[in-house]
Amino acid sequence: MPLNRFAEPVVVAELMIWLTSPGNTHVTGQTVYVNNGADVAMRGENIWDLAD
Repeated sequence: MPLNRFAEPVVVAELMIWLTSPGNTHVTGQTVYVNNGADVAMRGENIWDLAD
């Protein structure tokens, strides 16, 4: 857990509310990881070199 704690359910709920609100004008068709940055820590530095 890079941020040293688990996210409370309200954090995910607030993201979902914003994603479905009129305030979200540009985010569509994205995968949003809500895991405190664990995917970044496990992925490593070179995320664009997927061919290797």
